[in-house]
Amino acid sequence: MTDPEVTVIVQQIVSPKYNIFGQVGRPGSFTITAGTTIMDAIAASGGLRDFAKKKGIYVLRQDPAGGQTKIPFNYDKFIKGKDPSQNILIKPHDTIVVP
Repeated sequence: MTDPEVTVIVQQIVSPKYNIFGQVGRPGSFTITAGTTIMDAIAASGGLRDFAKKKGIYVLRQDPAGGQTKIPFNYDKFIKGKDPSQNILIKPHDTIVVP
C-alpha cells in the first residue's frame, strides 16, 4: 500500500477527574492534569468562599479495600508556610470537601 488513508473516530474521552464540593466558587467535577494539588483544585474551582472553614478542608480518597480515607488539609497553616507537605497531589476519584 502506498499512501494509505486512515480515519480515526474518538468515541469516548476518559480523563481522570476529581470532585470538589462545598464553600468554593464553582463546585463540581474537574479533570486532573499532571501535578494537580489541593491548592490547584481550590484555585480551579474559583477559590474559597467567605464562610469556608479553612481549617476543616479534607480529601476523601478511595482505598484499595473499597473504603475511604479522610485526609485533612488546613488552608491557614499552608498559606502561612507552616505545613507545605499537606498540599498533596490529587488522585482520580478524590473528593475535596470544603465545609
